Amino acid sequence: MSEDALEGCSLYNKVKTLPKTGNIVGMDKLSFSFPEDQIPDLQLEDEESRLRDGKIEFIRGRKGKIQVSRKNGYIQFTVNPAVYLYENNFYTVGYEDFLRMINEIEKEIGFSIKHGIVRILHPQATIEVNQKPQYYFNTLSNSPRLHRSEEKTTLYYKTLGKGKYKILLFYDKKKQAGKNIPEDFKDGEYLRFENQYNSAFIKNIAKKIGKSQILIQDLIQPDVYKLFINQWYKEHDNICKENQFIFNPKNIQSPSDFDAPLICMCIESLGGIKEFEKMLEATKPYINRPSDFFSKVRSRYRDICANAKTTQESPLLSELNSKIDFAYQNTLAEIENYAKNIN
Repeated sequence: MSEDALEGCSLYNKVKTLPKTGNIVGMDKLSFSFPEDQIPDLQLEDEESRLRDGKIEFIRGRKGKIQVSRKNGYIQFTVNPAVYLYENNFYTVGYEDFLRMINEIEKEIGFSIKHGIVRILHPQATIEVNQKPQYYFNTLSNSPRLHRSEEKTTLYYKTLGKGKYKILLFYDKKKQAGKNIPEDFKDGEYLRFENQYNSAFIKNIAKKIGKSQILIQDLIQPDVYKLFINQWYKEHDNICKENQFIFNPKNIQSPSDFDAPLICMCIESLGGIKEFEKMLEATKPYINRPSDFFSKVRSRYRDICANAKTTQESPLLSELNSKIDFAYQNTLAEIENYAKNIN
């Protein structure tokens, strides 16, 4: 889809569309695998192996820009779409370019990958923001069943445990890119919101279409690809936002109307919802209550701190929300446009 076409279908025309399909949601990483006996021998570059008890346990190498590994009877292929097509990870690969990449990979390795099992997928959007990306982190609080943490120029939301079921990241793309920033992007500030989904999470998405696994031939279908775009948007929507407290005397009609403003003031003085919930978590060993008691407390206070009578979005949060929405709507428009053209 051309940049002119994207401009025409944008929900927020006040936000400029970036070069190389910026301000849309695309795939930052794709990994898929086959049983070893289903594909021909591959002549790999930079091949290396790992031995265990005198036997080859693991082999890896590359085929051009595609990383290839062999383990436990499977061959796994991993590709960064932006690097594969544009030779720079700063860019975002849209839906039509993603389809083109699949065709080019098939030509390069010499066989169809349509029956490859999708193991890893990283949907992301890179958006141009008005301030340093780190300034937006304080507007984002906790997310259900995910652990929030900040490390240098990255905000993480991770599933607990060893599985790394999924990881959400907000980070400063210019800092991460280092010297590899394209000329088109050198003057602005760029925040990337990326979701990293592993095999277990992708299987959950597969259940939504009545399958046990997502294959490449499924992923390239508009409706299935859109499931991951919708999930990306849902992840942001699920994050509790830190609104600004406001006091409007017109909303005070009875003595109890003071309760919500006072609660908001107290939570704001603690450092916001995320700090209040840390304090709540720390009290668990000392309060003999079932786990759903604490869930109800969190839900109650999140609702109070999102009440339009006592809080409002900060300018940074309003900007972030609108630009996330912009990227999402642009992507849906691209997919739907493509689907109409092929029918």
